[in-house]
Amino acid sequence: MAMVLEGTNFLLRPPKQGDEVQYVKYLNDYDIVKYLSQIPNPYRLEDGVEFIRQTHTDYTRKGFGIEIDGKLCGMIGFHDWNR
Repeated sequence: MAMVLEGTNFLLRPPKQGDEVQYVKYLNDYDIVKYLSQIPNPYRLEDGVEFIRQTHTDYTRKGFGIEIDGKLCGMIGFHDWNR
């Protein structure tokens, strides 16, 4: 069962199929990725599909999509820094 966290104005949920389209849009925007490390450039649709696959199979790469008003607007991730 997937963990979903619901706040007053937002929803945190696991990445799902279809999110990769938004990832490509956001992660090809320099103003977004300039603060991130390890983002392929350019970010391709295949990169988004692989990211979603990894978050569902690798327990060290857990991430949540941030939804506001039903629209994916970002991601937050949790990583096992002890590995």
